[in-house]
Amino acid sequence: MIKTNHHPQWIRQLVVLIGIIGISPLMSLPSLAQVDSSQPSAKESASYGSGVPSGASTQITAQATTQSKNLVQLAQESGSFTALLQAGQAAGLLDTLAGKGPYTVFAPTDAAVAALPQGVVAAALQPENKELLRQVLLYHVVPGRVTSSQLKTGTVKTLGGGVAVRVTGDRIIVNNGSVTQANIQASNGVAHVINRVLIPPQIRAQLVSQLTAK
Repeated sequence: MIKTNHHPQWIRQLVVLIGIIGISPLMSLPSLAQVDSSQPSAKESASYGSGVPSGASTQITAQATTQSKNLVQLAQESGSFTALLQAGQAAGLLDTLAGKGPYTVFAPTDAAVAALPQGVVAAALQPENKELLRQVLLYHVVPGRVTSSQLKTGTVKTLGGGVAVRVTGDRIIVNNGSVTQANIQASNGVAHVINRVLIPPQIRAQLVSQLTAK
């Protein structure tokens, strides 16, 4: 629980960060969830996406072997999600994400986590901030298996609130982050790699309220 009478430097840094990466797309996109419920193609359901970088079309290449492993196992083997796994362990969510699911995870890389202000990650991993960390992580998880072709421009409901998704011909943007690799299939869901850590709007509002009330 964050105490209202104490505002350490990491909270101030986090509020500054949120002001930069923000949630402004939520204010300009439709309010209804936009997830196409049609079934993904066979090609997508057994594949890594090559990603959706700016200026490049989304491509899907077969990587069927990933489907025998769950989301946590794939993250562990990748080597690019050490910080995300550490946060999941601290928040008590790894067993859930390794469970039956299915889940869709917008997975920030270690580089995305490293871009957070200095001290934020260390503070978030403290036992007293477990619930806050849990909320942030659940904000990256969508119930069900949602491939890139099923994502439509609008607000998509996650287990931690709604994220703004904008789909163009060559990009998928989630809040102010971009999907850099799409449709990583696991036995219990699918992951889309993103280059930003997403911040739940309710946490943003809570932190701003605490700072202004000081």
